[in-house]
Amino acid sequence: MSGFKLLAIRPLEGCDEKYRKNLIPGQIYQFYQDYQFEISKDEEGKEVVSAKPLETNVPMDLYNIRRKDKPDLKINISAIVGKNGSGKSSLLEIIYGTIYLLGEQEELFDDESSFDEANRLLLDAKDLFNKHKKFKEETELEWYKNFFEDITINLEGNSEYLKLNEDKYKRIRKLFERTKPDNYEELINIRQRTVDSFNHIHTGLKTEIYFEIDSVIYVIRVNNDEKQVSITPIHGLSIEDYKKKELSILQTFFYSIAVNYSIHGLNDRTIGSWINPLFHKNDGYQTPLVINPMRTHGDFKIEREEYLAKSRLLSNLLLNDEKNEHRKLTDKQIATHLIFTLNKEKIGPDRLKTINEDTLKDRITKQIQSELYGTFNINIDLINIPFKQEIENYILNKIEKILYVYKPYEKTYTNNLARFRDVVFDTVIEEKIPQLINALYTDDSHITFKLRQAINYLKNGLLENVADKIEWEFGNHKYLLESWNDKDQYVISIESLSDKLAKKTNDRLINLIPPSLFDIEIILTDDKSLSSFKLLSSGEQQHIHSIQSILYHLYNIDSVFNQPDHSEIVGTRFTYPNINIVLDEIELYFHPEFQRRFVSDLLKSIGRLNLGKNDAKDNFLGINSINILFATHSPFILSDIPSQNVLRLENGIPSNNEQKGTFGANIHEMLNDNFFLDKGAMGEFAKTHIEDIAKEIIDSNFIELKKVYELSKKIEIIEEPLIKERLEFLLAQKSSLKSKDEIIAELKQEIQGLKNKS
Repeated sequence: MSGFKLLAIRPLEGCDEKYRKNLIPGQIYQFYQDYQFEISKDEEGKEVVSAKPLETNVPMDLYNIRRKDKPDLKINISAIVGKNGSGKSSLLEIIYGTIYLLGEQEELFDDESSFDEANRLLLDAKDLFNKHKKFKEETELEWYKNFFEDITINLEGNSEYLKLNEDKYKRIRKLFERTKPDNYEELINIRQRTVDSFNHIHTGLKTEIYFEIDSVIYVIRVNNDEKQVSITPIHGLSIEDYKKKELSILQTFFYSIAVNYSIHGLNDRTIGSWINPLFHKNDGYQTPLVINPMRTHGDFKIEREEYLAKSRLLSNLLLNDEKNEHRKLTDKQIATHLIFTLNKEKIGPDRLKTINEDTLKDRITKQIQSELYGTFNINIDLINIPFKQEIENYILNKIEKILYVYKPYEKTYTNNLARFRDVVFDTVIEEKIPQLINALYTDDSHITFKLRQAINYLKNGLLENVADKIEWEFGNHKYLLESWNDKDQYVISIESLSDKLAKKTNDRLINLIPPSLFDIEIILTDDKSLSSFKLLSSGEQQHIHSIQSILYHLYNIDSVFNQPDHSEIVGTRFTYPNINIVLDEIELYFHPEFQRRFVSDLLKSIGRLNLGKNDAKDNFLGINSINILFATHSPFILSDIPSQNVLRLENGIPSNNEQKGTFGANIHEMLNDNFFLDKGAMGEFAKTHIEDIAKEIIDSNFIELKKVYELSKKIEIIEEPLIKERLEFLLAQKSSLKSKDEIIAELKQEIQGLKNKS
């Protein structure tokens, strides 16, 4: 069996141009050409698509990875090629849109990240507009009372709250005084457009996606029927037998990992707000898509992305594996040690210095700490680790930031109506502190990511009793790098830290690495020298991070198979044995050598992960099959993919031109293929330069000696010998019909004459 393949996409009649762009409604876009699709009509006149595999000379196990004592990991690779604007990204966005609608239908999204949240924000904007109107109409005393009633404060009851909010009241009055009604109306319009965008995809996207799993071909259909998204087998399994299996739509579907580093790609302002829930979600790999890098309004913050990339790399490096092959980051270099240096700028305000003062803020701080340590099972008095107090401060500041930045936390657990960060802890509702800490404890999203790292550092004492050092020889010199308490620097081998973490907990490794208040340097060593990861070129780092990001998600998706059953608490957890990796112009920033190696490096890296395992009954659990889809301009990547697995697009239409071979093909011949460069492989500037020279020579009846010299210099730099000789011949003909040697002799004579004059 061939495992899993994403076979084709078909935008349906009625699919809005917003989603299909220049793709043709009704057209089947095949990623694997050795399948036959036929469109016919049933008795009711409805279109019916059938599909079946054809005989092929592509080996079924071409990319498969051998696994000891486990089934082979089945891998298939295909590609879409075409010029910019040919429709490559449109096909991929149809996949993402389909998965969004599937997530909505199966109720996989949290309210805070979906259509419901967009509606709530719209209502909030309208409420603000009404409050502003009241502010203009009411007396100051009336508005003052209403302000405090809105944040559920009894004016005669709590003097501390009253004192606290006096200053906030003044600031909010100034804010309202400066704000014009037009500002709120514009906010309402923006949020209305967001809601409209969510509504539009439900009616505008109509498509079919065909995929094969273990010789059964399925179609997932989005067509605004009573059930908007449905899956049906069309080959290899009857509909009746499929129904007998009683599988949910998610149990049949696959998980997609998408990577797109284009700065202009996947912008919600362009393709629609529906893309945002696919970036900002916390569901433990349940919604079957993750997109890297994470974006907000199309923008991915480079500092956040660098931190996440390094965290993913570290979590992969810290996997406990006897062979340690996954720590080989370049051809010759292995990651061996980590240097942790405290970055005091990231700690934030020192809350513990003044915590003895008996104020509302201090009382709340103490309660938060006490509840936190109890919930996370931390005996703080017994902990003796480097930077203990700094970590405690860091944790409190992270909680404050979460309460300030993330609306659901702020609205649920504080009275901070004006949303000023410097008063967040003063406005925490005391009786809700246990709820707050429990919410943080169960929140496993990007929101609490750095907080969990800090708490785990406190619990696990990762740098406790660190005695590692690095010694190496280079030339005639010996070098030593070790931990220095007075410099806030600690050195630890990756192997010893990995062993420590393996004994501590079953939590995800990315949650266990030291928090962001440490600057972490990865030390690379080879046979002769030592270097740092940060000294690698930006292209080398991008190459490593691109692959490591994929590995990180594969490992986590695979780990869901081994999680304990908590279905009574959290409901059914879906596992995905079939993975679709979508790489949209992954070659961005890569030197041609990295492009040439990418497929090989990715497959080797996946093999080192050792995905899946056999249970006690020797049943295999884990990822079983992977489909990799490239949308690419790179002939280097294409040379690793058979032409039968390539979709060629021209202006939104599959190319019917004769398919030229790609697998193992000569790169230069592929570039000269008109499909890639229909105007030749020469640079446009050089081509124009040559055409201008030829035109000047041809249009001239006779060329003076001085001009001959100028044109000869221009011809001299041309490296293509046939073009160069032809231009020299034309020039000789137009300069008194003299030969090349005669022209050279005359020029030398003229040069000598000039020298004699000087």
